[in-house]
Formats: sequence, C-alpha cells, structure tokens
Amino acid sequence: MKYDPHRESCAKRELKGLLRPLVSIFRENAFRLKRSLLGKNVEALLVNTEQGLFLVGPEDRGVGGVLIENGKYGEDEIERIVSLTDEKSSVLIVGSHIGALAIPIASHPVEEAARREVAVSVRASRDV
Repeated sequence: MKYDPHRESCAKRELKGLLRPLVSIFRENAFRLKRSLLGKNVEALLVNTEQGLFLVGPEDRGVGGVLIENGKYGEDEIERIVSLTDEKSSVLIVGSHIGALAIPIASHPVEEAARREVAVSVRASRDV
C-alpha cells in the first residue's frame, strides 16, 4: 500500500477525536485518584517551588495544580507588581489563597546584595 499523507492526517484527527473524551475524563477524575493514592488523612502536600514552599490541597486543580506541575505560578503578575514597587512600598493582596503571589513578591530582591522588605498584608476572605 502506497503512503498517503492525507490519509495519515485524517487518521490522526480521528484518533485525537476518540482520545479527547478519555483525556477529559482522566483530568476530571485525577484528583480523586490522587486522593485515593495518598490516603484519606493527607490534608496537604508540601510543594517546593522556585518561588518558595507551599502547602497545597491534594484536590487543588487551580493554583496548587499549577505549582505542582510547573514549580511556579503567576510570573507575569509578579514581575508587573515588582516593577511598580520599590523597597518602601506596601502591597495589599486581597484573596491571596495560598500566597502564590504574595510570597514571591515579598521576597523579591531589590538588588543583588540586599533583600526587599516589602510589607505584604494578606487578607484571605472567602467572601471575595
């Protein structure tokens, strides 16, 4: 049988179409699998990232999931905030969740020899 690139690309698209629902089901249920592997008594995972140590809930598929997978979170936001502040600045972060932005901002260096002392007020509110 002669090689047909069009036929191959059609087969790849068809295979992707068949796999898409399975990948979706796996992603939706991965946190349950993680919970069953870790055990019912595990409340948090200690994640050592480029931005510091964070306690992340095993079911956290948002910020915590990004920290687990990538080892960092919100680099663009952190750089934007840091560029707008100096060593005398105070930063108020509302609804900080686990501090994935607050911790790196507070520890961002002003210059190589010194560390920034930025007062970071964190107000964790479930109403926000």
